[in-house]
Amino acid sequence: MQKHFSHRHGLVPRDVKAEDEILCSGCELSLSGSAFACSHSDNQCNFYLHESCFHLPRKIQHESHPEHPLKLLPFAPYDVSAFSCSVCPRNGNAFVYHCSACEFDLHVECAFPKETVNGQRRESYADQLRAHSEMQDALAACQLESEIARRGRQAILDSLDPPNVVRRYYYY
Repeated sequence: MQKHFSHRHGLVPRDVKAEDEILCSGCELSLSGSAFACSHSDNQCNFYLHESCFHLPRKIQHESHPEHPLKLLPFAPYDVSAFSCSVCPRNGNAFVYHCSACEFDLHVECAFPKETVNGQRRESYADQLRAHSEMQDALAACQLESEIARRGRQAILDSLDPPNVVRRYYYY
């Protein structure tokens, strides 16, 4: 049995199957494989941690908030139980890396986007947003090229200006 700062009862190693549909109490992601579970006998705790979440550093310096170190807390330090991640637009109810001076909050998943859980590489939400943005930019460029081919370059440029403004563009 091992003690973890985030939970009042001891934790024991346990192998969790994916079909058990258990969420990690630290990162709120699906749990399977090696984990730690609450050893309390009444089994009403339902507290589980990935092995990697069990070993998270208590303090980190992160590129998204270089001004101050971030401290790992077992829950949000606010009156409400949730926090809003300062990097991605999602809320969280579990572990949070927090800067009290700036009220900066970070999901475990956003703090370690390239880490693996149970051997599976996971993409951070920020990486997903970046990829989505790049796809939108590529689509917009294709649509603009199509419009230029259909209506002509000057017509497209004229449509970008406010009404009553006439400009002539010269191409070399």
